Amino acid sequence: MSGIKNWVRSKANKLRKEPLPDPPAERPLPRPFLPTPFFRPSDLPRTDANPSNYGLFAILPRELRRQILTDAFGGQTLHIDLTYRHPLVRKTSASSTPAAAGHQHCDLFSGLVPDHSSPKRWQWFGCVCHRRGDYSESEREQRYAAMQVLQTVEPCDDDCLEASQSLCICPAAESSASCFVGVMGWLLSCQEAYVEGIDALYGTNTFHISSLDLQLRLPDLIPPGHLARITSLELLWKFNDINQGRTAKNHAKDLWEDPPRPIDSPLHTLCASVPENFPHLRRLYISFQCHLDPPFGRGGVHEDIISEVETIFLGPLEDMVRVLHRMAGPELEINIAIQRGAWQVLLAKYRTLLEAGLKAESADLVMRGRFWKALGPATARTLANGEGETNDVKEHENLGYWICAGWDDMKQYHDYWLTSNWGVKWTGMGDTF
Repeated sequence: MSGIKNWVRSKANKLRKEPLPDPPAERPLPRPFLPTPFFRPSDLPRTDANPSNYGLFAILPRELRRQILTDAFGGQTLHIDLTYRHPLVRKTSASSTPAAAGHQHCDLFSGLVPDHSSPKRWQWFGCVCHRRGDYSESEREQRYAAMQVLQTVEPCDDDCLEASQSLCICPAAESSASCFVGVMGWLLSCQEAYVEGIDALYGTNTFHISSLDLQLRLPDLIPPGHLARITSLELLWKFNDINQGRTAKNHAKDLWEDPPRPIDSPLHTLCASVPENFPHLRRLYISFQCHLDPPFGRGGVHEDIISEVETIFLGPLEDMVRVLHRMAGPELEINIAIQRGAWQVLLAKYRTLLEAGLKAESADLVMRGRFWKALGPATARTLANGEGETNDVKEHENLGYWICAGWDDMKQYHDYWLTSNWGVKWTGMGDTF
C-alpha cells in the first residue's frame, strides 16, 4: 500500500512542477485538451498511400495529391488561438443577426457568442485569416481626408479574432463557413488522409499566433512534428496591453531592472523557442504588440531611450536571427515590428549613422515602412552539434533583418510622443518624430 501511495505522490509532484500559463482567473486549471494526438516526425509514415484506404485518390501521383490538398486547405493565413474565457456557443437561427446585416468574421459575437452561464476555461479557436491586403486608391484618399495617415495593412493590424469588420474581407453575402478551414473531416477519414493533409496544412499555410500563453507552451500543446513543418509564421508578442495605456500589466518590466533578469523573461523564452520549434522557417514576422518604453520616468535632454530599447528588446532577437540564418540560409526573410513612434526614432538613428547606406522601403511616405539592419559577421560564434562538440559557422553575407513600423502608438498617445525623449540626439528636434 505504501508503494502505491509513493507512486501517486510522485506523479502528483511531477504534475505540480509543470508550469502553467497565467490564466485570467485565480484558480489553476488542467492543461487544455490537445487538438490532435502527439506524434514524433518518425511516427508519420512517408510511404505511398494504401489504395484500399485512400480510394481513388491513391491512384493519383503524390505531387498531384499534394497540389489538390494545397488548393483545398493550404496557401492561406490561418489563426491558431488559445484563450481562457467563457466557451463560445452557436446562437440558434431564430436569435441570430438577420442575414441582411451581413456577418462579422466567423460570426464572432454575433452568431458565435460567449456562454456566460458556463465557467471560463481554456478554449482553442482557429480560422482563416481574412485580413485585407491593402486599401484601394479611393479608400486611401478617404483616409487622407480623415487624417488617417497609415495607408497599408500589416500583420500587427490583424483584428480577425476581435470580429472587426473594418479590416476584414469577409463578403457580406456569404456565410461564416468561408472563415473556417474545414479540414477536420478529411484528417479523420483515414491514416493516409491524415498524414498528407497534415503535411499540406502545416507546410503550405502561414500561421498567425497572437496568444502569448500559447506561444510560451507551444511544444507542449501542438505536436512538435507539426510545428517543424511550418515555413511561414506571424507572431504577436503582447507583453503588455496597448489598449489600457502604459500603466497596465507589463510583462517586460523585469527587462528594465538594474541588473536585468532576462533568464526567465517571456522575451528570452520566446527567442530561444522559435528556432527550436520552427526549424524550417522561410518567412518570419514578429510584432512587439506592446509598449517598449521603461515603466519609470527618464530624465535629461541627452537620454537615448531608443538605443536602450534596441539593446534590451532587439538584442535577444538578433541572437535568434543568427541561429535561424544558420539553419535556413540566405532565403529566410525576417521582419520585426515595433511601435510606430519608436520605429520613427530608430529610423532617424540609422539615417544618421548610415546616411546614404541606409536600405529602407515604404509605401506611404515613411509613415510606415521598414529598414534593413545588417548584423556584422560573427564567425567566432559556434553552434553545438548533437555530439556535444562545437564547430565554427560562417555567417551569410546578407545576415540581418528588417525593422518594421508596427502598431500605431502615435495616434493613440500623441501627447506622449510630444513630451517623451526617446532620442533627441538622433532626431535633432524638440520632439521625437
